[in-house]
Amino acid sequence: MPAKVASDIKRVEYDGSRLVDASDVARMLGGDETARKKVDSALLLRKAGDWRYEREWRLTGPRGLQDSPLELEEVIFGMRCNRR
Repeated sequence: MPAKVASDIKRVEYDGSRLVDASDVARMLGGDETARKKVDSALLLRKAGDWRYEREWRLTGPRGLQDSPLELEEVIFGMRCNRR
């Protein structure tokens, strides 16, 4: 795995606050990288505790349509998924 990709893979945190300070958003929009990481962590890397069993990781990177440097290994469909 390329080093750049490894640094963009983050573990999802379960529970915890998903609130974001407006001041952090303003600083992020002004180009503040620390504020962007704080906002991204709260919005992109947190889920309710009920999802903890998933032990999910997410690949973060530039916004927009991107080719993934990783290969898809499997897709798991839940029990309630329509068979069609």
